[in-house]
Amino acid sequence: MFAPLGETIRNGIAQTTPSGLFFAIGEQLNALSGLALCLIMAWSHMDNPRRNGTLFMSIGLVWFLLCGVLCGTLGIPSLWTVIPTAPLVLLVLRWLTELPWRQLLLIVATASYMVAIVYYLSLVIDVAVLGADSTNLRVGWPGLVNLLLLDVVALVSLWHPLHDSIPATFDSPSISKGFWQLIWLFPFVSSAIVVWCMPADNSTLLDSHMLEIAFTVAVVYSCFMVLAYFLIWYMIQ
Repeated sequence: MFAPLGETIRNGIAQTTPSGLFFAIGEQLNALSGLALCLIMAWSHMDNPRRNGTLFMSIGLVWFLLCGVLCGTLGIPSLWTVIPTAPLVLLVLRWLTELPWRQLLLIVATASYMVAIVYYLSLVIDVAVLGADSTNLRVGWPGLVNLLLLDVVALVSLWHPLHDSIPATFDSPSISKGFWQLIWLFPFVSSAIVVWCMPADNSTLLDSHMLEIAFTVAVVYSCFMVLAYFLIWYMIQ
């Protein structure tokens, strides 16, 4: 009884997909949350942060909407536009703040990791729910709901450490420059690993064993990142 009901619900979800354009734009909101994380970390080091932050977010919103239209029209994965955007964000933050490159790299790499792991986990959940009806490397309703939910959770739960704790140490004279020159490599390499681990297509994840591995890796690696950042923060304090 429950199996046919579950199959009916799954088929209904798969058949109510409005368009690839809708979900492509929805995926870009994930990248917009990454921009918000960058601003949270750089907020106290910006001149007139309310004005500059609002302007930056507004321009970012327009940019990611255009990227969503491009991805939806051409049918390309969202990360193909998100990855080249990261250097642009780095350059703009350099212009808006007086932070050195090594600390700006830490900020952008941290936000990039959050964007990548949330997208990866949402893709895995989408394939788990929709199976063969899922769109290749594009989230549907299950993945999009999970993606937006995790973005909100990340922004709320990371507000204090990213706004009050870690940025307050940027100007600390007790922390050597060598520390900042190396620590940004940790989230940068982690982001590269997540992107590299993403499946080339959904057919890989349709295998139940591979799907379990992908989900486990995403969750375990995220827990590892949380623990690592806590240890870094504790060491700084």
